[in-house]
Amino acid sequence: MNLLNIVKHLLDLAQTGFGYGNSAMTTDEIFIAERLFEVLKSFKDSYFSELYSYDSLEFEDEYDETAEEEEDSNDETTEEEDSSDETIVEAKSDDEMDDHNENEHSDLRNRFTLDEMEKIIEWVDQHPNARFATISHHAQNWIESKRTIISKYTNHQILNSDHCSFQQEYVSPRTLSFSGERTTEVVVKKKHHLTHSYTVQPATSADGRLLGKFFLILQEKGNEFGKRVQKDLIVPPNVVVRASKSGKSSGEKHHTFLNEVLRPLVGNKFLLFLDSWKTQTDLTKFRAVFPNQDSQLLIFPKGSTDYIQPQDLSLFRSWRFIHEKIEHYVHINQTEMTISDRQYFINIHSIIHNQLSAPQFKNLIKNGFIQARITNERIGQIEKPKDVCFKF
Repeated sequence: MNLLNIVKHLLDLAQTGFGYGNSAMTTDEIFIAERLFEVLKSFKDSYFSELYSYDSLEFEDEYDETAEEEEDSNDETTEEEDSSDETIVEAKSDDEMDDHNENEHSDLRNRFTLDEMEKIIEWVDQHPNARFATISHHAQNWIESKRTIISKYTNHQILNSDHCSFQQEYVSPRTLSFSGERTTEVVVKKKHHLTHSYTVQPATSADGRLLGKFFLILQEKGNEFGKRVQKDLIVPPNVVVRASKSGKSSGEKHHTFLNEVLRPLVGNKFLLFLDSWKTQTDLTKFRAVFPNQDSQLLIFPKGSTDYIQPQDLSLFRSWRFIHEKIEHYVHINQTEMTISDRQYFINIHSIIHNQLSAPQFKNLIKNGFIQARITNERIGQIEKPKDVCFKF
């Protein structure tokens, strides 16, 4: 990006819009010019290759609407105090309110999801002095800084593992409702199944393999399975199952993953990428299982995994897709099956792991490492589960 060309064009625009008048430069004008120069420098530092313009959320409009609502609320309170027999409240109809909520900032929502906007706002709040250089650029720069280490390993030896959480009871995001109905209620077997989850942790390699076992952590009150439960569970050979109170990993569970899932499947030389979750960043625990110095652990920088975590970029999208397809089928066809018990969780994810281990999905898994720029190779067509598993 040539900053001089930008400045020249900006000068042309200013002269065209405001004329060629000459006058002495004031202190304020010098200050503003210096700030504009810093903005231009930030564009160059950000390595932007494409620029877009977006609509911003209009704070003043939001504030005005809030103020009006407060005034209306105060007026209503005054009327209620003045007249105990009758209260007159003028309000918009339900249809008008629905139309307003539906259309407000609709163009903005088409460009960004609510989750994306919340992440952007949260990050900006945490980095008030940050310039235009984005998280993705920092993440990619981190990968480049590790290029010397990465180059010592073959694609077969470069590994990634991550956690993926699932609700204990699935509720479809869509359901039938009567036109104009403001609240649509759905029935679930147990409410806490919607707020409690369990965790899947597979391991993949840069040459497109989904390693032969994955880790499954189910939620149990006692932090472990009871003897009776453990006796009745049928665990397929591609699953290692443990329990925790939260359904999430811990230092102990991470050691189980390293020792019982990863160790039997890898050699003495490999490079493992993990995210910065504190339970898995301790190199001492890693060395306790893998003492060979050719076994290396690299931890992604905090906040970067959306951009350089291979499983986030490819595998988990497909894993969730198959999971939702199966549960859709069970709901739609009212199949007699309990989809919120331990054995079901074990069986469904064992099946998903089995399907994604097929040779057809090697390029899909490779693509995650390529998007993260950990590897650089050309691959053929990327087969997706909707085309391989669900076309008959």
